Amino acid sequence: MTRLSYFVIGLFLVFCSLSLSAQDIPLLHTADRQLGDTPLDAIAISPDNRLIASGGRDQLVQLWDAHDSTEIVRLAGHTDWVTALAFSPDGSRLISGSQDNTVRVWDTQAYTQVLTLHQHTRSVTGVAFSPDGQMIASGSLDETLWLGNARTGETIASLPNYGGPVWGVAFSPDGRRLVSGSEDGTIWLWGLYDNTLQALHGHNAPVTSLAFSPTGTMLASASWDGTLRLWDISSSETQKTLGDHHGPVMSVDFNRHAEGFALVSAGLDGAVRLWEENGRLVAVLRGGESPLGDMALSMDGTTLALARLNGGLDIWEMGGRVRDLLNTTTDAHVAALPIITPPALSTSPPVIVQQFAAPTQVAAAAAPVTVGSTALSIPTANIYSPVKTFYLDGVSWAIDAWEPLVGHLQGTAWLDTPGNIALGGHSRLPDGRPGIFAGLYGVKIGDPIFLGERRYVVSQILEVDYQDLRVIYPTSEEHLTLITCDIPSFDAETNFYYERLVVIAEPG
Repeated sequence: MTRLSYFVIGLFLVFCSLSLSAQDIPLLHTADRQLGDTPLDAIAISPDNRLIASGGRDQLVQLWDAHDSTEIVRLAGHTDWVTALAFSPDGSRLISGSQDNTVRVWDTQAYTQVLTLHQHTRSVTGVAFSPDGQMIASGSLDETLWLGNARTGETIASLPNYGGPVWGVAFSPDGRRLVSGSEDGTIWLWGLYDNTLQALHGHNAPVTSLAFSPTGTMLASASWDGTLRLWDISSSETQKTLGDHHGPVMSVDFNRHAEGFALVSAGLDGAVRLWEENGRLVAVLRGGESPLGDMALSMDGTTLALARLNGGLDIWEMGGRVRDLLNTTTDAHVAALPIITPPALSTSPPVIVQQFAAPTQVAAAAAPVTVGSTALSIPTANIYSPVKTFYLDGVSWAIDAWEPLVGHLQGTAWLDTPGNIALGGHSRLPDGRPGIFAGLYGVKIGDPIFLGERRYVVSQILEVDYQDLRVIYPTSEEHLTLITCDIPSFDAETNFYYERLVVIAEPG
């Protein structure tokens, strides 16, 4: 057995010295998911802080009791990864988006599915309820935003996203604006009742999460480029750029009660960061080293739920204890964020769609920031890793069974020479935990992949015999080949993987 056949995770983690430990801020529960180590990619907390919803690569939506982390129910229906979740303002319904291209609406009291919406042709990446609960919005890699009636599923509008594939969506607190985050880093603000359209430029990679301040005057954005940005909505200008995360930032939200912090963010570096409204970092929370796929903060700011890519679901207490630990008060270092009641909206549908005109210029897509070395980024699979060299020792590539990074197979092409660039990574660790390339099973044709500053698009997904090395042979034209052991081919008796999963991408 060659060492290449041991493909199995980890993630490049760089820890900040500013850190509050799990002993400082109580980790209330780590939910027993009883579903192995299936990665979680989506999480939400009901407005009354009673329920937590989680979703991931087992295709299930799970509901939990937020106070003791006991599992209430598993909701089945999706046929691919669950990528996004959102509760209605009254908590009676839950919407979920998936890589199966659907949006589903669930009754959280009867635990039944009430709507299945087939409005998208590619993976759904973001979902949101309007503040009055009358509309739902979804964004997709098919480069559209969909807006519909929350009760009937009837289409109100389908909007073209001028920044390419959509990675996040959110409504403003008054429900009059819809914001989308794009693959090229552009943020689009749609005026649903006045037909206005604004573009916010600053990020240089997919915008993964968006959140309005309670007053609606500020917008926070998180990006795969490793930064957060705070925007002044009235001027469309960046007020602050926060770059303390060591890798892609997956989620951001405002604390609506300003109990010791104004903003919270979570990233693939496995940490949660608390910020003052002026952009000062006040604490880093760590409950584990696994990358974070998503984060949810309760409406009252007392509970934080984390979805980890090792399958963990952590629930933290975030109330007055945080304020005391940080030794701050709302009139000293953290500005109070008043809670406002949005003005009443017209019951008639927004006047949208037809009058919107495409902008004359759209910023070109840019590669994510590289931290430490050339990095491989696959946003659709939550894969991010610096690339090291896996050396060829004459008969195989030297890949340790616990190797945490993606490796360039020595002898294949590289960025300075045209040809076939071959990268390897583990799909599973010897103890059964997911590897850095476990997420390749969620990659689809047409998905973007970034290697350093270069962008590729997935063109083929193959399963080949473990002895078939033709996929890494030299080629005259440039393309990218990702290779890992195919988990379904594993034979427990022989402890051997008989096939490899191969993803091929072309420049684009």
